Amino acid sequence: MDNLTDEHLDWLNDTSNGTEPGYCYEKDCYINEKPLEIIVREWPLVYFPHNFAIVVTYILTCKFIGPRIMRKYEPFDLRYVMQAYNLLQIFISCWLLKEFWVNGWGGSYNMTCQPIDRSPLGYEMAKTVWWCFISKYVEFLDTIFFVLRKRERQISVLHLVHHSLMPITIGFGLPFTPNGHGTFYGLVNSFIHVVMYSYYFLASLGPKVQQYLWWKVHLTKMQLLQFLIVFSHQVQVFIYDCDFSRTIAGMECLFAILLTILFGNFYVQSYLKKSKGLRPPAVCIATQCNVKQE
Repeated sequence: MDNLTDEHLDWLNDTSNGTEPGYCYEKDCYINEKPLEIIVREWPLVYFPHNFAIVVTYILTCKFIGPRIMRKYEPFDLRYVMQAYNLLQIFISCWLLKEFWVNGWGGSYNMTCQPIDRSPLGYEMAKTVWWCFISKYVEFLDTIFFVLRKRERQISVLHLVHHSLMPITIGFGLPFTPNGHGTFYGLVNSFIHVVMYSYYFLASLGPKVQQYLWWKVHLTKMQLLQFLIVFSHQVQVFIYDCDFSRTIAGMECLFAILLTILFGNFYVQSYLKKSKGLRPPAVCIATQCNVKQE
């Protein structure tokens, strides 16, 4: 119990903060006699079949059903809606970045090996991961905007794979590893999204602002660097004697490799071949398109 501050103990036993009363034994905390992993499994949308069904519905709607319905209509003008959406995503990403930092990676977490943390602060990190998980469903709007604007060609394999696998992988890992080593990806990804959605918001303001967005090409480089960092961080679980699920770490490594291949192909097609005078394919990076918004 010495590792827990009086503030943490007061937090755990105080129902005014929206939690249920519980207790701590050594380093493990429980709420209503349940360990952290069991508590997380009862949170909304964590149940895997529900998660998977939502993603399948998203793919079918955005790739097939939505475009067919939109044949009867003119494209929607969503400029101001998308500007508000991009600002919302900037806020969400900044908040997640702050939560990942203060709940672990800003001091108490170990970069080499971080086991599951079942302390009150670990509970807060688990909630941060859950909100990150929910935010990936919000990002489905990226694709829905494509459909409503009749930009079906921009719904690329990269776009669909990235948007589909993010909630599936987080939702699958959350009940088994609600915090710990794997949350480093959330920290890095939140930072990338702050930069990325800031770019999209600025690009939507028109040509007067777009002429200063010379750093567009570096967005994809940042994405590639992100996956390299995440892979290098997760592979440590296999090198050192780390009390963290190697299955989950392996999934994150495979996920990073897959996205490195897809984003690498995008970079080659959109920038290297373009510099040689070849026409790049109509593909997009992880969210909207790496082109100016009309």
